[in-house]
Amino acid sequence: MSEKQPQPTRVKLSLGGANLWLSLDRDLAPAENPLDAFRGIHAMLTKVLQELAALPSSTSPPSAQPTETIDAKLLEGLQWTPGQKYGREWVRIGAHPELAATIALMRRIDPNGYHAAGDYVYRIEGDFLGRYPKRKKASA
Repeated sequence: MSEKQPQPTRVKLSLGGANLWLSLDRDLAPAENPLDAFRGIHAMLTKVLQELAALPSSTSPPSAQPTETIDAKLLEGLQWTPGQKYGREWVRIGAHPELAATIALMRRIDPNGYHAAGDYVYRIEGDFLGRYPKRKKASA
């Protein structure tokens, strides 16, 4: 006849809040008081939560610099040349030294992308800056 071994009792505790939850579970030793086990787990999880809360947040921006935006007034004030397609216009980038910072910003954001500012969408096209009117949303 085989004697059945008692299964260990398992304790589990979860602590946390906001965006962080920690959980710990373990088997109780024979004759171990479950209340003492919970107190030990609680103390350990509390310490870990406190240490994690003291870490610098990885979601905060590395510096307090304001976000750069494309200067719509500067762009709209240029002398635009009509393009071959209706509504499209262009300027030669080299003819407008005042565009240097704006062009550099556009290239940093997305060198081949479209950039919305004011009533237009702008795109760097080789030595030229093209603009197209923003599409109007369909009304219901």
